[in-house]
Amino acid sequence: CRVIGFVDDAPSKWGKTVSGLEILGSTADLADIARKQRVNIVYIAIPSAGRQRISEVIQLCNDAKLKT
Repeated sequence: CRVIGFVDDAPSKWGKTVSGLEILGSTADLADIARKQRVNIVYIAIPSAGRQRISEVIQLCNDAKLKT
């Protein structure tokens, strides 16, 4: 596995870096980011998110045919 970057729904964070990796966009951009970056696995790390939000992110990944 090689981490290529992060997504975050806060526009103020887009383009910034965390541990040398760029925040590439929002969760709504997952499908486009995955296609451009050749991603096939998404790790979800949103400790503050509730069950519903996690389910929404998983559905976005499923729609984009990404493993979670």
